[in-house]
Amino acid sequence: MKCPNQECGKECRGKFCDECGTRLPPRRADVITCRGKDDDGELCIEPLKINQKYCNNCGRKIDLSDFEIVKCHLCGDDYHRVEKRCLKCMKQEAGGKLVQIMQVFNVPPWYPVL
Repeated sequence: MKCPNQECGKECRGKFCDECGTRLPPRRADVITCRGKDDDGELCIEPLKINQKYCNNCGRKIDLSDFEIVKCHLCGDDYHRVEKRCLKCMKQEAGGKLVQIMQVFNVPPWYPVL
């Protein structure tokens, strides 16, 4: 991401520019998966675009912070804030049984995970 300070303009990665110290805006994903519930009480998983205000499948209000990409405090991998934790740590916590977890929550195999 390019530093928003016009005098600097350096490409940076993190929360602050390592050249001038300016706070960088949060990185955001263009598309995420809805975590609301549909009419049957199942996980919605409808793709959401950053310009939407509500999910067109379940009606969940979309918060712009859901699109923020954050770093895992344990391993340093990137993940969407709405996911609550990164895929790498989730796999470790699940003992490598991510496929079983995805089946329990009816998450399709094409579900986009960072």
